[in-house]
Amino acid sequence: AFLNASPTPFHAVEAAAEHRIRANALFKSGDYKEALAECNRGLEAKPEDQSLWVLKGKTAFELGDFPTARDAYSHALSFGEGQWPSGVERGTLLVLRVTLHEVIGAELAP
Repeated sequence: AFLNASPTPFHAVEAAAEHRIRANALFKSGDYKEALAECNRGLEAKPEDQSLWVLKGKTAFELGDFPTARDAYSHALSFGEGQWPSGVERGTLLVLRVTLHEVIGAELAP
């Protein structure tokens, strides 16, 4: 299956990296709404960019958009461990996803 996978065109990889850099800078400056938009633009260019999925989860969490955060972390977890960005631990994402699931469930409970 791996040999049949279509590689991401170089220009898409480059575009995703540029969006990730801008999203990180915006996140650090506290502009979470614009950081989330940059994450989304980067993921349009390269949907398999696990680092962008993790950053999207962190950004959505800061915005209080827990369903989007949970979904982004779930998507990041769907990648093989060999693709993990540096500094990201699978266990941390699993805990965050479960916690967000519980928070969202509590919000929906009567």
